[in-house]
Amino acid sequence: MNGTANFYMRPLEGVTVVVDLDEVRIVQYVDRFIVPMPKAEGTEYRASKLMKPPLGIAVTQPDGPRFKVDGHTVRLA
Repeated sequence: MNGTANFYMRPLEGVTVVVDLDEVRIVQYVDRFIVPMPKAEGTEYRASKLMKPPLGIAVTQPDGPRFKVDGHTVRLA
C-alpha cells in the first residue's frame, strides 16, 4: 500500500499467479510486462483524512439516501 489506504487506485497489471490450493503454495508466477506504479499522492478517499470544507468536499444526506435499489436497478428518488 506504501502511503495510501486506497490500493484500488494502484493496481498490479500483467501478473498471473497459479496457486495449488491443496499444497497452499505458488506453482507458477508470470509477470508479462512492467507497468509504472501510480503514485500514492491524491488517492486518499477516507473522509477523516480529507481536508475539511470549504477546501475539501463534504457530501451528506441527513434525510437518508435519495435513491432506491431494487435488485439490479437503481432509481433516483
